[in-house]
Amino acid sequence: MYNRNRVAGSHTNRPGRTPDEALRARIVPLEAKFGRIAHQVTIELLGADDTDPVTHRLVQDTLDLARGLGLADVLTDDSARRERIVHQWAATLDEALSGRSTVDAVLDEPEAR
Repeated sequence: MYNRNRVAGSHTNRPGRTPDEALRARIVPLEAKFGRIAHQVTIELLGADDTDPVTHRLVQDTLDLARGLGLADVLTDDSARRERIVHQWAATLDEALSGRSTVDAVLDEPEAR
């Protein structure tokens, strides 16, 4: 039977912890471990120097962008726009990591107009 007086989130699986807090306590360490591994694999695949703070930040930004676009793809279908974003970010990342200017080539693509 439903209890109107029960406060949302007041049930716990351990004293003093809501289910959200318990889930967070399990997920955050896993996400941190996965994040470190994903970062290292990305550095290796790019052949980049992770000791450079700019490179380190760019790789973190790339992973954050991928995570955000992945979530957005689950919520809505705007794949054409997301594809343009990925192509532009790839060109920006390539230019930043290699010093070559590839932004103009991406902007010349018909989808980017």
